[in-house]
Amino acid sequence: MLAVVLVVAAFYITMVSVRLHQYSAFWFVHLGSNFVTSSHTSTFIGPQLGSQSADGYDGQFYYFIAVDPKHGRDYMHYGTHDQSGIRYARIVYPLLARGVSLGYARAVPYAMVGLNVIAMCLGTAAVALWLRRRRRSPWFAVIYGLWPGLVFAVFRDLSEPVAYALVALAVLLFDLRSARRLAASAALFALALLTRETALVFPLVGGAALALHDRAWRRAALFVAGALGPMLAWRVALTLWFHVTTLESTGGWKVLVPFYGMAARWPWDAVHRLMFWTLDVPLLLAGAIALYLLLYTRRATLCALLILLNLALFIVFIPAHVTVDYGAAGRNAALVVLAALYAVPALNRRTAVLMGAVLSPLWYLAIAALLGLAGFQLVTT
Repeated sequence: MLAVVLVVAAFYITMVSVRLHQYSAFWFVHLGSNFVTSSHTSTFIGPQLGSQSADGYDGQFYYFIAVDPKHGRDYMHYGTHDQSGIRYARIVYPLLARGVSLGYARAVPYAMVGLNVIAMCLGTAAVALWLRRRRRSPWFAVIYGLWPGLVFAVFRDLSEPVAYALVALAVLLFDLRSARRLAASAALFALALLTRETALVFPLVGGAALALHDRAWRRAALFVAGALGPMLAWRVALTLWFHVTTLESTGGWKVLVPFYGMAARWPWDAVHRLMFWTLDVPLLLAGAIALYLLLYTRRATLCALLILLNLALFIVFIPAHVTVDYGAAGRNAALVVLAALYAVPALNRRTAVLMGAVLSPLWYLAIAALLGLAGFQLVTT
């Protein structure tokens, strides 16, 4: 298992070091000039920081919170869009960065990328240990650790690596027979949802597992309440405080049309063809395997449900604004990948290897090369 984590750690340490040498820690933040100049309330945020583009990327909003929690929200709206409620709802990652940097502004960018590298190693270790306990190869965890969507998230200072590491740790601790471990699992799920709400399906399926095990709802209800309650309370408080929504737009009724998110991008350019072959096709294969487990073998029912629900949310009914580029779609799809890895113990060796092959970063790199794209550069710059 140690070798698995070392492979993942070596990749991130090497590539982060290369980018730090080429650029600076602020490069990972991807600041946008439209946002850093949108207010003048903070002594830490402003045009003196420079920028990478006009709009930057989502990591800049976490940086604004981490470096100036009080005034960061003032730099989150440009034109008619106000990002403050959405970004403050995902509070754990920027607060961790502020805590690790001891509030020292110059150290915050280093803390953000460092936290994500550590998170990827911890998440990989949690998946590898979970698999080893079930007598399956821990090397499947490399698929999670080097999933291109999460690589992209690390190099953009996004919240997914920390959120999904917390999910993986929560699953590792989840134990139907131990009240203490269940409480710890619920607490980790709560932190994950306060980091990125997209992890919602995991604690809900955990609650279903408890209900089926106990043939009663008491422990299941307590578990789900413990996992979801803090996120719901924090979002209500933010809504009352900021007077803005904490929910991202889904794009209206069209999100209910299967695969509308990708269909809306037709005719596809090379990047969207890459997304089709490396996100839609492999994860729909995982969904087909989940349906087989659910309908024909009656094994790993909850793992199958976990795959299918995440597949519905992040592939089948994904909003069109999420399919704007590989990075946005790939980091959301990471939850389907994580769910699929938990089904490995229920699969025969041939099926597990097939699923692992099309989910591996090698498949992504091969398809990118066939399409004439620099796949590696796409997720590390």
